[in-house]
Amino acid sequence: SGGNSVTIGNTVAFRAKKLNSSITTSMTDLTFIPETIQGSDEYNDGNSFNRITGEFVVPSSGIYTFNISYFADGSGGSRKIILYNSGIYEDFVTEISGGTLTTRAVTMKLITGNIIKLIINTGASTQTGTGSFSGFRVY
Repeated sequence: SGGNSVTIGNTVAFRAKKLNSSITTSMTDLTFIPETIQGSDEYNDGNSFNRITGEFVVPSSGIYTFNISYFADGSGGSRKIILYNSGIYEDFVTEISGGTLTTRAVTMKLITGNIIKLIINTGASTQTGTGSFSGFRVY
């Protein structure tokens, strides 16, 4: 009002899905790499998520929320979901058994250039599992 203006930042949001589980070795850390991030329910607003590397590069400092849904197919437990933040590993979910669906959300204060990715540790399993990884800038 009164001739003032406000610039609203660009939307930063993504959702990536991994629809196919593959066979790998047990006790392996694998980056969550989706098959696609385009289609009716996948998006990459702001182009900050790299579907080839599975990395989200923070475009501007702020508060971000990430949502994870992971299905541990096959047999074998001791799987983990690890959220990677520019070199710092945090166990996000541990001890996931075969046949289990796990969903989690986390909100983090991040700075420009931080690299966020989801790591799946296969534990005693030889399957990578399936699921989705999404995130958005709150403010």
